[in-house]
Amino acid sequence: MSHQGASEKAPEAPQDPFRLLQTAMAALMARQEKTEDTFERAINNIQAHIDRLTAAQNASSAPATASTSHTVSSDPHTPTLRSSTSKIKPATPSDFSGDRTRGRAFLNSCQTYIRLCPDHFPSDQHKILWALSFMKDGRAAKWADQIFRWEEAHDGSERFLDWEDFSDEFRQNFFPLDVETAAVNRLEGTGYYQRARSVEDYLDEFLELISDSGYTDGRTIVVKFRRGLRSEIQDAVATMSTGRPSNTNPEAWYQAARTVDQNRIANEAFHATGRSSHAPKPLTTIPRVPPTSTTSSNSLPRPSAPFGRTNAHTTPTPSKPVPMDIDATRKPSALPPVCFRCKEPGHIKSECPKRFDVRLMDQDEKEEWIQRLLAEKDAAEAQRASEESQEASGEDFATDSW
Repeated sequence: MSHQGASEKAPEAPQDPFRLLQTAMAALMARQEKTEDTFERAINNIQAHIDRLTAAQNASSAPATASTSHTVSSDPHTPTLRSSTSKIKPATPSDFSGDRTRGRAFLNSCQTYIRLCPDHFPSDQHKILWALSFMKDGRAAKWADQIFRWEEAHDGSERFLDWEDFSDEFRQNFFPLDVETAAVNRLEGTGYYQRARSVEDYLDEFLELISDSGYTDGRTIVVKFRRGLRSEIQDAVATMSTGRPSNTNPEAWYQAARTVDQNRIANEAFHATGRSSHAPKPLTTIPRVPPTSTTSSNSLPRPSAPFGRTNAHTTPTPSKPVPMDIDATRKPSALPPVCFRCKEPGHIKSECPKRFDVRLMDQDEKEEWIQRLLAEKDAAEAQRASEESQEASGEDFATDSW
């Protein structure tokens, strides 16, 4: 019984994967510091030996030579063997929670740090452990926990072959899904059009869509860019008498559109300044009617009222001016403005409550409405396919990991 009890030991409690990761990183940093100290001591020993040889050579040489050597060695512009090398200290990546919109930025930060400090990572496994140390919450923490569980289940075998293997699987799990399809669908619709934005803001979104869509043909890119520009800017660039950009050169079209838009903004600012400087000053005082002498008014005969019309008073005073001709009130008043779409007063065409009525739309509005509906339908189908693909990939990953 004692032998059987000794053989049946209690199972050991699983160790915390994050504690193991911290321990590995601490050992790695201690080894790195020890290596740097050893290298520094070797440099000091070599410099001391060189100093002794230089002192012995100076003692056996002539005084002039010695003075010359001291002068040269004291020159601040003369480099010495012991040079204070400044070490680059790049910023470490921020903690990553698994947000797909930040996955590309996190991986770029990791690769930048690794390229600037390659001597900090003796192997690719150290790079992988270092990157996993920033995944502390959210989906990223669960993904890191699955990796450590897989390694424990396979007797400590390494989950990834190298850094490239880790990067590929990271892209599959934390990069945006089907970016190319979403970008192509947006470029085929009207949602990316410039409208009231500046050319710079429009161009920022357009270049990102072109990069994600994978379009490389210059003529296709120019057509998409021209279609999204405002009509006055597109017309100004397309009808340039000299220096018109080629229809296969997107960069030339970008620069020409920027120039036209900047000139338009400067011209509008110039006219706005001219209108404000020549505008008439507002009237700040109300003119008063000079008072009429009572003696003169009493001495004059009162005018007789015309036949069929009576006045409340005939002697004008500051408080009781002569009433205006009543015929002026009989002039027909101006008609209220009406909507150009439904022909009803009280609103304008852009605010018409019937602007979504297909029967009242013009041809351009119908085409734009149809294009918008098709683009929304394609985006919804692409989103649905992406979610189904994501669920399928998550189930496959869970099955493989176990």
